[in-house]
Amino acid sequence: MMKHYGITLSAFALAALAAGCSNSGSNLSPTSASSLSDPSRSSGSASSGSNAVSAAQQNSNAQQQNSNGEHHDELHGVVSGLSGSCPNLAFTLDGTAVTTNSSTVFEDGPCTAIQNGTKIDVKGAKQPNGSVVASEVETENGHSKVEVEGDVSGLGGACPNLTFMVNGTAVTTNNSTDFEDGSCSGIQNNTRVEVEGLKQPDGSVLASQVEIEEVKLEGMVAGLSGVCPNLTFTVNGSPVTTNSSTKFDEGHCADVQNGEEVEVKGLRQPNGSVLARKVEVDDDHDKEVEIAGSVSALSGACPTLTFTLKGKTVVTTSLTKFDDGLCSGVQNGVKVEVKGLTQSNGSVLARKVELDDHD
Repeated sequence: MMKHYGITLSAFALAALAAGCSNSGSNLSPTSASSLSDPSRSSGSASSGSNAVSAAQQNSNAQQQNSNGEHHDELHGVVSGLSGSCPNLAFTLDGTAVTTNSSTVFEDGPCTAIQNGTKIDVKGAKQPNGSVVASEVETENGHSKVEVEGDVSGLGGACPNLTFMVNGTAVTTNNSTDFEDGSCSGIQNNTRVEVEGLKQPDGSVLASQVEIEEVKLEGMVAGLSGVCPNLTFTVNGSPVTTNSSTKFDEGHCADVQNGEEVEVKGLRQPNGSVLARKVEVDDDHDKEVEIAGSVSALSGACPTLTFTLKGKTVVTTSLTKFDDGLCSGVQNGVKVEVKGLTQSNGSVLARKVELDDHD
């Protein structure tokens, strides 16, 4: 009979033995031993053993889950050995190889903020080879977001990898930098820009965004030359050029005259001049002066004349309009009416000279 019971209870006994050994590391307890000889007690022992086996199996599964890298590791440290390009980077952090990809979330800074020497926190799945695939990268606030604005100088590199200075701050760009209101090629020495980015350990700024700003000039036209629409002139000492793409507001290209008040908006060029996108001509001619009288002290050659009219020095240029006669008709003693703008030296730059028709 004992043999019969032994055969009948062998499965339960084995389960109980396994549970007992794993839990206590000792021999069978009196209860366990009696269950082998008493069939009435075998059911409870078998149930207890089965639960123990189930718990052991769950623990084994959890350990397997960890070994498969399904749980996230957390790393903290300084980036080194950086390679690749955003979003696919590879670097070392606290001695552990880390990789990022298009699924990685970058917090408190863009992917481009990851540089050698950058302090970051990484969360990710540990791989069989010991590396970590980052699901989240957080840039420490030590790399603060900064904005700098001013004119570009010391430009070097080639698009998209540029280096330049803005108000004494070194700026670098890369293929992740966003260029607004223009393209990377629009960055030239003397171009006015607004840069947003992260300050690096060396004090430079890694630009996440570069906004190319237009230059605005206001003042009187001087040194005018060229033929519409291709003009060159200066406004407050800054050279300005126009072309077929320049828009003329409140007037026409022909209205741009020496002495005219204008507002120019455009982009600073490498040579320091401004290529005008828009020229607004002041149409308020209330500032014009009118002088009528007889010409005296005439000098110069058409169309560039200088003469005196009622004690005022009058100057004409190639853009001066002559009514009721030609430039050659202006002679000493000839009566004329002049409309123009008073210059800083007190002379009048003639917009129009009307000759007396001698009726």
